[in-house]
Amino acid sequence: MKHLRAAWEVKLSRHFGSEIFDKVFERIREKSIQNSKKIESSTRDRSQLFVALKRK
Repeated sequence: MKHLRAAWEVKLSRHFGSEIFDKVFERIREKSIQNSKKIESSTRDRSQLFVALKRK
């Protein structure tokens, strides 16, 4: 998560302002923990997660 924050800190703080920056990344961290717990609990057997990113 630290690498994501380091990469996006300047861009996001310019766009949204620095006052909400900590709140945004705290929510991202919480959501990623929730999602990883869901994935872990539902995929105890061998499986793979595939993520496709699409450029706008």
